[in-house]
Amino acid sequence: MWNKGGPKRPTFAEIVAAVEATPPKILEPPDVTPGHYSGTTLYDLDGHPLDEADGLALEPEEVRAAVLAGARLVWDSCGCG
Repeated sequence: MWNKGGPKRPTFAEIVAAVEATPPKILEPPDVTPGHYSGTTLYDLDGHPLDEADGLALEPEEVRAAVLAGARLVWDSCGCG
């Protein structure tokens, strides 16, 4: 359709140039919901990130020492997080 008598519409090239000239919006990361998975990290109920360890590679003495040193222990039997 032709735009007879109306305001000039931007061309596709002009639209692309305007988009490229606009700085990208930087989104703030979502607040961490304790006890939930943020997409990359699982957090405990106090909001501390949990580190993954291979439970089969850990000896009971290592686990006991870590817990006595203040580590929190989480066991996930199904691997679903």
